[in-house]
Order: sequence, then C-alpha cells, then structure tokens
Amino acid sequence: MQSLPPELASLVFVHFVALEPPRIGSSSRLRTGPLVLASVCSSWRALALRLPELWGVIRIYPPVGANISNQRIRDLFQLLPLWLSRSGNTLLDIYVSNAFHRHQIDTIFALLAPFSPRIRALDIPIQESASFPSEFQCSSLESLILEFLPQRRVVTPPSVFVSATLLRHLTLSNATLSSVEYIPIELITHLEFRASSSSAYSCLEILRRASRLEELIAELEWDRDLLHPPALLTLAHLHTLRLVTSADRTLFPFLVLPKLDSLELNGLNSNAAILRGVSLGERSSWTIRSICLRHMNTDAILQMLSINPSLEIVHIDWPLGSLALLFVQMASNAPFIPALRQLSIQNYRPETSEIAVLASTLTSSSLKVSISLVHKSDVNWVKETLREPFGDILLRVT
Repeated sequence: MQSLPPELASLVFVHFVALEPPRIGSSSRLRTGPLVLASVCSSWRALALRLPELWGVIRIYPPVGANISNQRIRDLFQLLPLWLSRSGNTLLDIYVSNAFHRHQIDTIFALLAPFSPRIRALDIPIQESASFPSEFQCSSLESLILEFLPQRRVVTPPSVFVSATLLRHLTLSNATLSSVEYIPIELITHLEFRASSSSAYSCLEILRRASRLEELIAELEWDRDLLHPPALLTLAHLHTLRLVTSADRTLFPFLVLPKLDSLELNGLNSNAAILRGVSLGERSSWTIRSICLRHMNTDAILQMLSINPSLEIVHIDWPLGSLALLFVQMASNAPFIPALRQLSIQNYRPETSEIAVLASTLTSSSLKVSISLVHKSDVNWVKETLREPFGDILLRVT
C-alpha cells in the first residue's frame, strides 16, 4: 500500500469503507471505517482525513448503558459534528439507533441540523413529540426511514419533511395516517411498510396518496378492522410488488395493479390466498414478466405460475416439497409457461427423482437454470444427474 499512488490508494480506502458503514457510539463498534484506516500510520491518517467521501456515511449507536450525564455519551455528541465536518460537501447517509432515549435523540437532531442540507438518506426513530430544530433542512433528502416507537400518547407529526421535494424512497414502521401527514407521499416512488403495528387501513390510506408509486414492499399483519372493505385502489404506476406474511389478505382484495411487472410472494399456501391472487390478476389485467415465490408448497407454486403465462423469469426460494410435478409440467408438449427463459431455485433440497425429471425436461430446452443447494453433500450427485450439457445450468451451494 505504501507504494500505491494516492489516487489508487484513495479508491481502495473508499471501497473498504463502503464494505461496512462506519459505526460510532458503542465501544465494540467504534473503530470502524476511516478510523481503522487512520490508525495504521501517519501517511494513511493524512490520506483518510483529506478524503471527505470516507466520512459521509455514519451509523450512530449509544454507548452501552449510557445516559445523558454519562461522559461517554457526551464524548459521542462531541465526536458526531467533528466526524461530519470531515465530510466536506459530500452528501450524507445517516442512521440513528432506536436504543437512544428520547432526549438523546433530540440532541442528535440538533447536532445534525447544521449538516442537514446535505443529508441524502436518513434512518431515524421517532418517539412522542419529535423535536426537530427550526433550522433542520431536507433539501437533499432522497431516502427516509421512519420508525415510530411505541408510546402512550399520540405522535405529533414532524413537519420538517414538508420541504423534502427530492424524497422518493420511504420506509415506515408503526406509522399512522396522521403521523405522516407532513410527508410528501405524493412524491414517493418506492414505499416499504415494515413489520409493525401499523393498521392495514392506515397503510391503504397512505397508498391512496402515493400517486407516483412504482415499487411497494409490505409486511403487514391481518387487520380485522378491514371487515368492511374500503374502495378499490388503483396504483397506476406500480411495477414491483413484494408481499410478506398475510399481506395478501390485507392488500390483495383492495388493489388494482394494471402495470405490475414483478411480483414476490412469501408463504402464500392456502387456496384462499391463491384465489385472492387470481382475482387481483384478473381485476388488474396484468402481464407479469418476473415472479419470486418463497416458502410455498408445490400446489401453490403451480397455481401461481399457471395463471401468469407471460412469465419470463421465475425464482423459487425454499420450496416446501418436491418440484417434480413442476418439471413434468415444463416438459409437456403444451408449455404452461411458454415465455419462460430463466428459472432460479434457491435453498433447494432435492430428491433424486426430482433432478432426474429436471434432466429430462432440459433435453429439449434452452432454458437458463440456476440451482442453489442447501446441503453441500448434494452437489456431486446433482452434477452427475445433470452431467449432460442441457441448456445453461449454474449449480452452487447456498
């Protein structure tokens, strides 16, 4: 490294810091990122200190057992502005742990305020009435992750985000309709509802404001309050939908997705869930090109594939049961997915008969196949069974 030109060494430094975002606060995480580089020798220290891009990403954690009077928390509050001042004009990516006390979070907001015009991505917890300084600006904010922490009283929605005209990516946890009142939802193109206590009704009403939404990720629990269904909601620009847990019951019956191109489902195995998917597809008249099915049994997989003949790319992850019937269907004279060109099976634990059927299927196919096996012991016999150069096969261990 000592013989490398500064330009090349700078690239190595930037790549090193990008591998794991620097963390400050907790003693076990202090010496990360540029601090590691700066501690090697004087020349590395000089180079690290004059590279602002090394200091533009930071994850902030409280010292273990710290409180506001603790010397270590005061040290952290002194380090934070010094760290960010090293970032020059670089856009910032900031995460604040939800392990801080509320008054400590308010202090962090105050310390971030002078640098706020350069914050591009912000991941923060909100508890009770969040106190953002009046000078806090969001003019560069593109990505926002808000975790509304459980509390005994209603959250006062932060109005600071009204000015976030560049905001496009939003992730919400425990959100209510009122808590996002001052967030420009109408600008959002990528929205995620994380596992939380958010009601499905609130999520649907938030979606009604998201007129430009292109990608939706939803992890919601079944909401019995939706026994009186709301009006259908058309998301005219949505091209990607990823659903986790029972979100099929929460969202499927109330959406129309005419432009959907990519669908990801997790754990949908009941006939009722599949029927809701069928109804959504018929109602939307979509032509899906890519689908990912996780933790689903063979019958559910076959049903979801058979109702989407436009599919070109199929990903199956952790299949529950044998896939032999799927391979038989693929080998039939009348292909049930005629446009299919790429099949990926991840976390696969095959039986011998399954791979034999797959080998037979590929004899007359140019299908590109990728298989990721759970057990290393399966590799040799799977390779042996697929020893002929059928199509384009990639085999690896998870």
